[in-house]
Amino acid sequence: LLSLRTTLAGMDSRNKFLIKTASSTNEGLVSATAGSNAAEGTHQIAVNQLAQNHILTHSKGMASRTKAINADADTTFAYSYQGKAIEISVPSGTSLDGLVNLINKDAANPGVRATIIQQAAGSYHLQIRGMDLGKDNEVEITEHPLTAAPEGEDDFEESQAAQNAQVRVDGYPASGWIERSTNTISDIVEGLTFTLRAPTGGTPVSITVNRDDEAIMEQVRTFVSQTNEVLGLISGLMKVDARTHSGSLLTGNYGIQIIQQKLKLLLAGKGMGLDYNRDTFINLSSLGITTDANEGSPTRGLLLLDEEAFREALDKDADAVATLFSANYTALSNSADFVPSHEPHISGVTKPGNYEVAYEIDVSGRIIRATIGGIEASIDNANMTITGKSGDARGLSVIVLNANQGSYTGTISLQQGKTGELIDQIKILTHSKTGTLNILEDNYQDIMDNIDDKIEYEEKRILRMERDLRKRFARLEALLGYYDQLTGYMSSQISSLTKDMK
Repeated sequence: LLSLRTTLAGMDSRNKFLIKTASSTNEGLVSATAGSNAAEGTHQIAVNQLAQNHILTHSKGMASRTKAINADADTTFAYSYQGKAIEISVPSGTSLDGLVNLINKDAANPGVRATIIQQAAGSYHLQIRGMDLGKDNEVEITEHPLTAAPEGEDDFEESQAAQNAQVRVDGYPASGWIERSTNTISDIVEGLTFTLRAPTGGTPVSITVNRDDEAIMEQVRTFVSQTNEVLGLISGLMKVDARTHSGSLLTGNYGIQIIQQKLKLLLAGKGMGLDYNRDTFINLSSLGITTDANEGSPTRGLLLLDEEAFREALDKDADAVATLFSANYTALSNSADFVPSHEPHISGVTKPGNYEVAYEIDVSGRIIRATIGGIEASIDNANMTITGKSGDARGLSVIVLNANQGSYTGTISLQQGKTGELIDQIKILTHSKTGTLNILEDNYQDIMDNIDDKIEYEEKRILRMERDLRKRFARLEALLGYYDQLTGYMSSQISSLTKDMK
C-alpha cells in the first residue's frame, strides 16, 4: 500500500498526469516545457536579447592580490543594490583577497558577488556583479579603497550591462518587444515555460506542443499494475482452496475484508465531485478500466485495462480523463450567481464532493442567510463570502457575485481524482495509530499476547501438577517401602512360627 501511495503521488495532479511535450526547432536558442494546460499547437518565438546581470570591473587593477590595499588606515567599501545602500568597514592592512572575502561574507549583502580577474601577471582587478538578472538590478559603487582620490564609480568599468530579455511571440508585438527580467519565462503563453539561451536573429524558433499519449498510457499501466499487486495480495491472503476447502492465512479476517471492500468501492465508484450531467467520464470503467468478475478467471477481482478504449477516451476529451484521474480539489460552480473563492477549501479538512449552496440577499444587498450542503454557513458581508463551518463542507469558501435582493441556489463541486482518493484512503488504512492495518496488527498482537498468557498459565499449571504428582509418588513409594518391610517382617514371623509348630 505504501509503495502504491508513492507511485500515485507521481500522478496526483493534472500537470503530472496529462503529460505534454514541447519541442523546439533549435534547442540551442530557445527550449520549452509544457504543462497540462498548454494548448496543443505551434508558437514562433523570436529573441532579441537575453536578460543579463550587471557586472562592474575595477579598471586600474592591483599589482598583488595578497598585499595590503590600505596599509595606513581603515577605509570603507560602499555600494547600493536593489535599493539597499551597503557600507563595509575595511580594516587597515586588508588585501584584495581580504576585501573580496569581506564583501561576500557580509551578512547584509543583498545579492552581489565579488571576484578577482587576473588580466596578466601583476594585474589583478576586482569584479563586482549583481546576482539577479534584469535592467532594474544595477550595482552602484560609491566608495572604495583601491585607488587614491577621487574614489568612486569612475574607477570601475561596466563589463556587462543589466538588461531584460526581449522576446516576440507569434509576431506580437509587431513593433517593440515583450520584456522580462529572466531568461526562464512562464507567464507569456499559458502552460508554457520558455528557456532563452541566445538571440534568434532574423529567424524565429518554432515551439510545438503535443500531448504525450504514450507517457500517459505508461502511467495508467503503472496505476493498474500496482493497484493489482495490492488487490492480488489481499486475495491471496483470503482465498479458499476449492478442492480441499482449506483457507489461507487471513481467510475471513474482518480487517482484510474491510480493506478489500473499501478499495473495490473506490475503484468502481463515481469520481468525487464529478457530475453525470456535466463530466464526460465519471468512473474508471468509462475509460476502459474494469474489474474482472469472471468466476474461475486467474485475474478475478483485479483491474483490466482496455488500452484501445482508454486511447479513444483520451482523443475524445483528454481534460476529462485527467479530471477523473488526477483532479486535485478542483472547485467548480454551476451557477452565475457565485463562484469558488481563490482558496476554496482547507487541506485535510474540506471533503471533496458536490455541495448545494443556498443564500438570501436582503434589500440592502447583504447576505442574511446561507447554507452549504444543507448546513448553516458562516457569512462575511464585507467580502461577500460564504464558508462552510461544519460537516464535510467545513472550510469550503464561496464568493457571492449576485447581490440583488432574492434567494439563490446552485452547486459547488470540489473534484478529486481517483489517484488522490486512493492516496487519502491509503493514508487512513496505514495510519500509525488509527489505521485499519494498525488496528488489525494490534488485534493480532493482543491475540498472540493472550495465547502467550495461556501458554504461560498452562506451563505453570503443568509444573505444579508435576510437583504434586512427584510428591504423591514419593509418598506412595515410601509407603510401598514400608509395606515391603512389613511384609518381610511378617514373612519371617510366619516362618518362625511354622518351625516352632513342627
